This record gives sequence, C-alpha cells and structure tokens, in this order.
Amino acid sequence: MKKPANILLTLTLVIIAAGCFKKESVQKPENFIHVNEMTDLLTELYLADGLLNNPKIRNQFNDKDSNLNHLDVIDKHGFTKPQVDLNIEYYFTVKPNQFEEIFGKVLANLSAMQAENTQQKGTREKANSNLWNGKVIYNMPNDGINNPVTFNIPLRGPGEYTLKARVIAFGDDQTIDPGATIYFWGDDGTEEGKRDHWDLHYYKKDGKPTLITLSKHLTDTSLTHLSGWLYNYTSQPGHWEMHSRISNITLTHKKQEEDKEPPDPLK
Repeated sequence: MKKPANILLTLTLVIIAAGCFKKESVQKPENFIHVNEMTDLLTELYLADGLLNNPKIRNQFNDKDSNLNHLDVIDKHGFTKPQVDLNIEYYFTVKPNQFEEIFGKVLANLSAMQAENTQQKGTREKANSNLWNGKVIYNMPNDGINNPVTFNIPLRGPGEYTLKARVIAFGDDQTIDPGATIYFWGDDGTEEGKRDHWDLHYYKKDGKPTLITLSKHLTDTSLTHLSGWLYNYTSQPGHWEMHSRISNITLTHKKQEEDKEPPDPLK
C-alpha cells in the first residue's frame, strides 16, 4: 500500500489540473459538496486508484480506462466530474483551511484502514503459522485424572519446529517425573513407526507458571508427523491424580533454507 502522505497530492492531480485561481472569480458551486461528503469521496477515489495496483484486479479491468473508475466513484456519490472539479477549485481557492481539514481527514481514514489491514493480516498469519491442532487449554484433572496430553500433528516438510507453551505443575500433582516427550514420526511398517526424539524436558511441581520453548530441526522427509505427550510421566501403580495446567500452546515451522550455489569465481 502506498504511503497515504505521498498519494494525497497524486490523488488531487488525478481529479483536477492544479492551478492558481483568483478568489473573487470563484463562486460557491450549486452542487456544493460538504466537508464530510468530500472526505468520503476523496477517500474512495484513492482506494479505487489503489485497487488497480493489484495485478489480479488490474488484469480483470485491463480494457477499462482508469479515469472511468474515478467516474464510477464520483457517480456513486451523485456528482459529475465537472461538479467535483468546481468544488475542489472552490475549496482550494476560497476555503483553504477547510481544504486542509478535508485532506487531514482523508489521511486519517487511509491510515486507519492501513492499520486495520495490517492488524488483520498479522492475525491471519499468526493463525496460519500455528500448527498446533489440539485444545487451547488443558486443565488436569478436569481434562483427565491421569491421562497424558497426547498429540499427533502433520509436518510441513524439513525445517526447524518450535513448540512453546505455558505450563503450571502444582505441588500436589501426584505424577512422577512429569515432562514433555516429543518426537518426529514416520510410518516404516512397524507398530511404533520410525521415531526421531526431541530432548526430554521435565517440569517442576512448584505451582509457578513456566514458559517452555522446545525445538528440533527436521531433515528426514520420511518423517511425516510430530507426536508425543505434552504432559507425560513415569508409570506408577495405585490411585493418583494429575494437577496441572497447560495453555498458550503454539507449534511453528521455519522452512529449511535451500542450499545456495557457491559464487562463480570467474564472474
């Protein structure tokens, strides 16, 4: 997206040929466009112009003159091109302060739209980048008296996989050696499958929230899933209960950089 501050002048030049007018010779147009309406009109004219910078949209309307797109916007607001020109001439010459106010509002509109678009894009990217396919929050024993938190997530090819979570293991948790057991898995025809284990990570049962970050690089393309137990423990007999909470779980993948050819010494 163009910087709003840089496009406002371009926008004006598209609408009228900038010039100097004598104040006494410029009369208020019969079809006067008030400040708010003019602000909306100029904002939409910029957006129409900006959309044509998108290759897909530009190709779709390849046979249509860009000026016709401006005329469509003007017509939508119930005006003609000459009427808009006269209004801009009037504002520019007779009411320069209001003209400056209009441009300030247009800039504010465009900046707000740009900020909202950036925020939405970041939200979408964040959602798409998190491969975790389980629950958002696990509370034990509500989610199982002594069931480990298992997972099985399809991989996206070679690269570095990083799992992050917020874990609280309470002091009255009755598991032995609670921790995370994670491995890359692939089907090799055996019951257990082919496994490439991550380093073990153990949790302290102190009731304090701990942010964990675990990662491992994958190069073996025969491994297709990330599997394991997010809250695992050593087996023990008798009746016992877990007391823990796991939240803010994310699994991200950083693609493996392709090998670059060494530079040609003759070049």
